Amino acid sequence: MTNILLALALARIIAGEAPGCPIEAKLAVANVHSRNVIWFGDAEPTALDVWAALNWQQFPDPTDGAVYLIHPADRERMPWLVERTAAWTCSATELEAWK
Repeated sequence: MTNILLALALARIIAGEAPGCPIEAKLAVANVHSRNVIWFGDAEPTALDVWAALNWQQFPDPTDGAVYLIHPADRERMPWLVERTAAWTCSATELEAWK
């Protein structure tokens, strides 16, 4: 029961951070979330969000170890970002993974 509740909480984060994104971007959110304690996304998850939350550990990390997943507009406020490892343009947002 605990695993399902954790997966549903992660699905809400995925839905909030990667709305309208392909599965790779949703898996990226799960991977970056696993390396961070604080997260901001929260939205009603779709079936794809729940699937990503339940299965993300079965796939390679599409972020190559990134610890930040941001909107490109936030890049200027984060001068400590070193290396962009991936980027996605989604129907509802854009995401960049950074080390």
